[in-house]
Amino acid sequence: CCGGFPAAVAEFSLRQPAVVAGPLGQNVLLPCQLLDSQREKLLNRPVLYWEVNGKQLPFNENKISSSPNKSIELTEVRWSDGGTYECKLSIRTDKRGSFRLRGNKTTLIVHDAMTFDLCSRHDSLLRCEVTVSQDPGLTLTLSRNGCVVQSSAPSERRAANGTVTLAATVPLTGNGQYGCQLKLHDVLITSSNFHSQQTDERRRYPEPWFLYAGLLLVPALVLLALAAAMLMCR
Repeated sequence: CCGGFPAAVAEFSLRQPAVVAGPLGQNVLLPCQLLDSQREKLLNRPVLYWEVNGKQLPFNENKISSSPNKSIELTEVRWSDGGTYECKLSIRTDKRGSFRLRGNKTTLIVHDAMTFDLCSRHDSLLRCEVTVSQDPGLTLTLSRNGCVVQSSAPSERRAANGTVTLAATVPLTGNGQYGCQLKLHDVLITSSNFHSQQTDERRRYPEPWFLYAGLLLVPALVLLALAAAMLMCR
């Protein structure tokens, strides 16, 4: 969320975060802050505009601007809501007259729930997978016990609706806490953890060597019993 307004600046300006992440089907706030001026006086009530991917955003049933600043809330975001959003204001001041302010643009990335679990065909590999509305340079960072073991651009699979499924794998090398983080540069989008007790399980249940030996002895004992019976019958 936006919080309070920053300190006043020399001229009126707009501030937006570079990236906002939105879980599919949830409400997402796109912050836009109007920074007050030390040198200018506002003469009218600012008129708010929002653009997405260069086109004016229509305000309809799932786009609400009711916050005291210039933020907008998208309700129940869909895949199609992903894109680049720019906040604009038409204002009039005593020094510059009427003009339009532009924000510094926000990339909205819509994503589904990340999965991070054992591979279905390979129980010694962990697979991390997440679907996003677009990929402007995302990375999947995989870690074990807090130490990064892999951080790179993931493999991609594009769907007909334009979404991108990102995936990466990491070897399961023993007991510990494994993590997967989806990032855009240094901004965390979403994450998931997997706790492995593989080493403990192996220690708790050792190989049943005595059972194996007993199973091997059974045929030998049966043969000895048959041989003894044949000798007694002669």
